[in-house]
Amino acid sequence: MAKLYFRYGVMGSSKTANALMVRYNYEERGQKALMVKPAIDQRDGERVVFSRIGLKHDCIYFSELRAMPEEEIKAWECIIVDEAQFLTKAQVERLVHIVDVLNIPVIAYGLRTDFQENFFEGSHWLMAWADSIAEGKTICW
Repeated sequence: MAKLYFRYGVMGSSKTANALMVRYNYEERGQKALMVKPAIDQRDGERVVFSRIGLKHDCIYFSELRAMPEEEIKAWECIIVDEAQFLTKAQVERLVHIVDVLNIPVIAYGLRTDFQENFFEGSHWLMAWADSIAEGKTICW
């Protein structure tokens, strides 16, 4: 049974690096993992997920996943979402559908709150609906 995972942490807690390592682990085992990010995230360029330690991989935008036919989505063994805090409630609902109906695990990485401790919309709904929630720790500076 597939699950929706939400992995959150502060900036610099290696969320993107972990997402890329998980993708690599799937690929190493002969399985296909799709990297996805919201189109609003342009910090590292279009259609690429890039970590501070230099790991990177091509990705699609969430809008492209949303438009993808379910038969095409079923070709993937896992969907990995970076910068998930920028998702909308409807987009998180789509992830829930992918997990519950298509039986494909989804691992979403993002910030939980902004600097004022207010939830981002995507994080709010991931905290409410994820089957597994874990905080990535880092050292303080």
